[in-house]
Amino acid sequence: CDWSSDVCSSDLMPAIPELWEAKTDRSLEDRSSRPAWPTWQNPVSTKNTKNSPGMVVHLLLGKENTVTARFADVMDNCAIDLFHVAASSSEGKIILVLYPDKDMMTNCICRYDVDFKINNIPSGNYQLEVYHTTADKQINKDNQIFSGPVNLEKGKELILTMSW
Repeated sequence: CDWSSDVCSSDLMPAIPELWEAKTDRSLEDRSSRPAWPTWQNPVSTKNTKNSPGMVVHLLLGKENTVTARFADVMDNCAIDLFHVAASSSEGKIILVLYPDKDMMTNCICRYDVDFKINNIPSGNYQLEVYHTTADKQINKDNQIFSGPVNLEKGKELILTMSW
């Protein structure tokens, strides 16, 4: 990383952390108040150097109600090795929380792409909330980067651009 520049690039190796929220059957809400939650697989985060106006979220509902998804152009600290995505769904609402594996202070900002999958999401209309948090995963209005209605249809890609 060139510490004198605002944007850095580096290759990251895909990694699988020890615990994923969906694999451990945890969610953003109390466990007793929710039905079956979506799960995700194969997370990969890579740094990129594209210039774009903001983060882009790609969602494609495929076979067996699996959403293949990507956060593109996530701007965050260059010291981050891996991002995680916690996903929950209940009563027509999908919540996505993008958070780093650790918090570290640097004077370098990088752009990342984060690929993930969400299982058990049928076609339909949803209220989508997206948060970009620190490693503590605490969500609030200050770190909410999107809130709005979306329609997920099988085979139709949904692309949402978030301004910084």
